[in-house]
Amino acid sequence: MNTNSENDKTDERRFTKQMLRSDELSDVSKEEISKTLKYAVQTNEMSVKEASDIVSKVGLDEAQNLVMNSTELKPAVRVTLGMTLIKKYNELSTNAESEGDKSYYLDKSIQTANFVTGK
Repeated sequence: MNTNSENDKTDERRFTKQMLRSDELSDVSKEEISKTLKYAVQTNEMSVKEASDIVSKVGLDEAQNLVMNSTELKPAVRVTLGMTLIKKYNELSTNAESEGDKSYYLDKSIQTANFVTGK
């Protein structure tokens, strides 16, 4: 793994390296494929911070909407945001006073879990 700074880590894709070693690909193909060799490594801490920021900015229900409908979220952030929402909805269900609220938050938790694990 290469590191330019604490928050700027890169690594090389094994699949791309394997393709570059192939005798079956032309040099032109290899040149284009080599452009996909490096990728930015995303740390869990980065995802947790982004997930927390999203919930703080937009609220729980809109954050759930983002998890389920946004094509802009990075997969690691989507999963982390989903886990954050599941825990928060579960907490709200546990602490809710009415059966309707308990059921609502439990349903939200289950919806989120089903969506994140189905992706």
